Amino acid sequence: MARTKPEQPKVKDEEIEAVVERCKKFRKEAYEADSENRKAMIDDLWFAALKQWPEEIAKERNGRLMLTLDKVNQGLGAVIGDMRDNRPSIRVMPVDDEADIETAKVFGGLINTIEQTSNATDVYLSAAEFQVKCGFGVWRVVNEFATHDAFEQDLYVQRVKNPLNWWFDPRAIEKTKHDGRAVVGLVQQNKDDFKAEFPEVDASEVDELFTGEGFGDWVSDEDVIFCEYYEKVPKKRTICLLSNGHTVAKDELTDEDQTLMDQYGLMIVKERVVDSYVIHYWKVTGNTAFDHHELPYQYFPVIPVYGVVENIEGDEIIRGLVRPAKDPQRLYNYSASADVEQMALQPKAPFIGTGKMFAKWKHLWYRANKDTLPFLAYTPDPAAPGMRPERSQPPVASSGWIQRAQIAEGDIKSSMGVHEASFGQESNAVSGKAKLIEQQSGVTTNSVYMFNLAAAIEHTGRVLVDMIPFFYDTMRVVRIMGEDGQEDSVTINKPYTNADGKQIEHDLTRGKYDVRISVGPSYKTRRSQTVDLLMQWAQSDPRIMQVAGDIIAKNLDVPYADELASRLSRLLPPGLVEEKDPEKKAQMDQAAQQAQQQQQQAMAIQVQQVLSEIEERKSKTQLNQAKTAETLEGIKTDQVKLLQDFLANTASSSQPAQQQR
Repeated sequence: MARTKPEQPKVKDEEIEAVVERCKKFRKEAYEADSENRKAMIDDLWFAALKQWPEEIAKERNGRLMLTLDKVNQGLGAVIGDMRDNRPSIRVMPVDDEADIETAKVFGGLINTIEQTSNATDVYLSAAEFQVKCGFGVWRVVNEFATHDAFEQDLYVQRVKNPLNWWFDPRAIEKTKHDGRAVVGLVQQNKDDFKAEFPEVDASEVDELFTGEGFGDWVSDEDVIFCEYYEKVPKKRTICLLSNGHTVAKDELTDEDQTLMDQYGLMIVKERVVDSYVIHYWKVTGNTAFDHHELPYQYFPVIPVYGVVENIEGDEIIRGLVRPAKDPQRLYNYSASADVEQMALQPKAPFIGTGKMFAKWKHLWYRANKDTLPFLAYTPDPAAPGMRPERSQPPVASSGWIQRAQIAEGDIKSSMGVHEASFGQESNAVSGKAKLIEQQSGVTTNSVYMFNLAAAIEHTGRVLVDMIPFFYDTMRVVRIMGEDGQEDSVTINKPYTNADGKQIEHDLTRGKYDVRISVGPSYKTRRSQTVDLLMQWAQSDPRIMQVAGDIIAKNLDVPYADELASRLSRLLPPGLVEEKDPEKKAQMDQAAQQAQQQQQQAMAIQVQQVLSEIEERKSKTQLNQAKTAETLEGIKTDQVKLLQDFLANTASSSQPAQQQR
């Protein structure tokens, strides 16, 4: 059955007050449950931003050298780089009999287009940076009008600049928090801009909703602070079992659906009341709630992504890669600073002498360890050994600080689960296989980050599949994109006939679809690997270039690769590649039919020629046989005649002999 958008109900004043109170209560509960994590996350982010010396130690050093030789961000870059190279991709599949594979492909292509238009790769990686650094990132799905002069809306995946402004239900169990009761995000907006956008809202008061630890700096005379508040409101729904076995929600049955049911003789067999919910969206200030919408979809359009989450006696501890690397990084900074301090003191060893030696030349000796002087004058003192100043023994440099720094550097890598091979540096591994295993060990150690990112992107696909039927619910032509970046245009929500004469309808408002995720190298990486494999194969078997030269050329990351592939494809044997262009396909089919007819005619002529030759040879054979028979008959006649002559001669020669006797 088609999905419908709910009508927006009118809200009473007492309901607005109740919403404000629920928002306050939820924000307080979420803040108290997660405040310790948020403090640690903020410290992690500052540490990654090179604020690595604790304030109390910095005060104690009182101007002494404090080096920050960062090794942590190199490890962060290795993990985030692996995420960039293996970005999860969304796959849509049909679930019930009202859904079909072709429409699932349209869903998938439309999601690819939404991601491409939104620059979703940067959105995901921006959240992944927070996830890897402090253990928590956020992005959201929003709807906006396609153009300023259109009524159609499109969906976008939007980056959240500060994920720590968003709070999720501490009672939720799932990693994506979609089973929570509510979501709240804090927004700070210029007061003049706020009044221009919402002139009917009185935002002059800011009360305890935004007071307390972590919010004091937000309150000002120039800005207005409000919440974006999503909450699930319980609702009873009646579901119906139809005579054909389908289950539908009674409030989603339209007049059109009822007409179709009557036309096909479908009836409601059973009804059952179930507990359900509706998501409501509000903007909430300290004293009022406004901009209310009852949302037609079932998921919060705000998606969190977590790092390492550990539950210890009911308390959740959330962290990223920075936290376990803090102590070894601080030790590395301290060791390097101490070593440099000792080296800096080498040329500054004080001079030892009597007061008489320096008294006349104090202005020079005060500058002895600061400036490069061409000479140092002194007054000889016979009472002192040598009668001149001598530099005292400089402090001996300790190798302990260097060794301690080296150990700390190894501890940083071990705590983050990354090694030299992960950075592309030389390691102790000798064989290529050993280097690959060492490089993959870092990926395996930190696989929780990729796994949680994949889960969040998969849920994003589920959110988009849930939202698309309500924002792409009219007949329109949409652009869809394949995994390889090839674009196509399809008509949705209206039957049409394709080039092959087939009736097609991509109705995005009917049927159920689910989402699966695939994690692996990006399409560009796999394309490069395919070219390498085919080129190696072609070197061992040149026939590959004869049948797959266009495929190799198409996957080359060089200018004019498509033109080269097109030219090579024309050199392929006929029928080896299926033509996708309907006009060209029809021309090729017609040419193939003509070629087949010509081939058949040529074969018929050839067969006729063969038959004629057979008949001619048969006639010659019969003629030869007749001549042979005639010859044999002549020979036989001659033989008979010779025999008769012989007998006659024999008889004539025997008669005179008898007469003589």
